[in-house]
Amino acid sequence: MFSARSTDKLRIKVSMREGSLLLPVPAPLLGENIGRLCEFVGRRFEAVGVQPGELRIAELRTDDGFLLSTADAIVDALRDGDRLVAVDYASWARKEADLCQDTKLQIKRPDAIDDTNKAIYIGLNTRGAVFAQFVSDKTDRLELYDLEALRHFAKDGRILCAETGSSDAASSWKADVHFIVENGIVTGIEASVKSRSDPRPAIKRVSINVGRTVTFGDVEDVQDPADDYDPSTYTLPEQVVVGPQLVSDAVATPETIKIDNACAPNPVLQIRQTNAIEPDQSWERNGAYWNSLNMSFAILNKSEKVVLVSRVMVDYKAKDNEWKSLETLIGSRRGFYNYSWEHNGTTFRVEPMSSLDVAIQGRFEVRAPQFDRERRVHNSMPQPLELRITFEDSGDNKYVVNLQQINGQLDLVTRQKRDQYHGRVSVFWAQCDDTEWQARSSAQVFIPEDQTYLEVHTRSNQSTYLYPAALKKLAYQAVKEGTTEAEVTDLHYNEKCFDTHVYALVDPANTRVYALKFQLKSTTSSTTDYFLIPKLVA
Repeated sequence: MFSARSTDKLRIKVSMREGSLLLPVPAPLLGENIGRLCEFVGRRFEAVGVQPGELRIAELRTDDGFLLSTADAIVDALRDGDRLVAVDYASWARKEADLCQDTKLQIKRPDAIDDTNKAIYIGLNTRGAVFAQFVSDKTDRLELYDLEALRHFAKDGRILCAETGSSDAASSWKADVHFIVENGIVTGIEASVKSRSDPRPAIKRVSINVGRTVTFGDVEDVQDPADDYDPSTYTLPEQVVVGPQLVSDAVATPETIKIDNACAPNPVLQIRQTNAIEPDQSWERNGAYWNSLNMSFAILNKSEKVVLVSRVMVDYKAKDNEWKSLETLIGSRRGFYNYSWEHNGTTFRVEPMSSLDVAIQGRFEVRAPQFDRERRVHNSMPQPLELRITFEDSGDNKYVVNLQQINGQLDLVTRQKRDQYHGRVSVFWAQCDDTEWQARSSAQVFIPEDQTYLEVHTRSNQSTYLYPAALKKLAYQAVKEGTTEAEVTDLHYNEKCFDTHVYALVDPANTRVYALKFQLKSTTSSTTDYFLIPKLVA
């Protein structure tokens, strides 16, 4: 019988979908196994341009359909002139992957760089062979090992049998599979996966028993991919606040304001205040808005004649102690901050021996920026604000009611209010005031009990969740750009007088985000503060 060993020559005819080649097998390759022949065939098809790019041959079959084991020696499996069919790796992997369903060990690592999972799956396929499948967004590599392949190793120890990727930071990922070999037989499998955003590989090991069939033992965690992050090793700068801050300008709370103010006793009309002054503001338009003082009165006509009120004036004492007039409207009160304004300096009648409820509004124009409507008097006016309301009737009688308006607390966001709103206690708070706009911006951080993410607020009623994978992506971005900060663009807030930016502070030596820097600015002040990130659970 003619054999390759007798002549040290071997020519084979190899066909695949893209074409056919007559290949003389080099003499040094004859002592190798069929797996090495697959590599040789792939290179020869690449060389003649049958298929552009790298061509991997997954298996070789005889032209009558018999599969050649990759572990068999070439000289033992082939004769000169044999005709073979080559199956390219992509076609083979698609077919074989459907048979790899019984997974015994798996490692799946999120890659923050391209938002995919990098994984290894090891188990038994439907034919009883051990499979090692490397997966990103597709199957990158698939290796099969039958019983014979697992029983015949020339040396013992920890032996690399498959890998993909590279330890180079520019590659997409790194993964490998090692066999643990004792007395020439595989007794365990060790798998390792490291995505670009992992500080170190995740490693697992599983024992196997190779008998008439392959059985798997328990899976052991060898190395956790989480790094040894210790927040206490980092020191953050102190908070920096520049510019004026808002303070309470309230002289008294509304509950202390005296209501029952009345004019001096008079035989004709008795005028008495019936509700606290309700200050209000319109929305700003063209750089100005109306600031109004809404007042309610009961007017009692004690005479037996109709009394015609011909004029109503509202004056206030300015900061220079001079009395100045406000634009006056007359109407009626329907409820809390609910008025109907019907007259502007027009007369109204009070019937004999009866009472009339009247609402009076004194208002002035404010030319200043406005962040939000406030139920208070603008800070350009004195506090407390002295008011003088004068009623004149057709008999030239004057009735004067002296009132005092006192601002309540400026309605500003506070940490306590936001914590109460969310029903949780925040771990970080920063604020920035604008004394011209009479407003405040803030930043707040919450962490759930399971320590799995950061919940960050830089505006009302909007949350941004930062998971470890997102923080890793920011760290990688900063290291790639050669900086130690990366802006968290989802947290940028810009409205009217406020501009807030949040940056991830990065330790480039460990490709790690360890803190957040908050920069809150307004037209009158700024706040820069820092939050040290605790160790999160990935």
